[in-house]
Amino acid sequence: MLQVEELTSVIMMRQQEGFRLLGIVNVTSFPVPSLTLSTARCRFDPNYFTTFTAANLAEIQEGDLSFVSNPEITNISIS
Repeated sequence: MLQVEELTSVIMMRQQEGFRLLGIVNVTSFPVPSLTLSTARCRFDPNYFTTFTAANLAEIQEGDLSFVSNPEITNISIS
């Protein structure tokens, strides 16, 4: 699993390369406690976690969070 520092690097790398979509597929958890800003589309499709928490996410610019085909999710918590 990617650590938060690695995730931040991946998002920044993809933005620099012109990618605006980060697809998260087939994971059982995706912790992002330090994520404060997203400037890309983040699509969770399909996954197997029950809770998504981005406690410090304060802003999404020119993007979105999409949860598609996540039948187990029951709680989404964003700051």
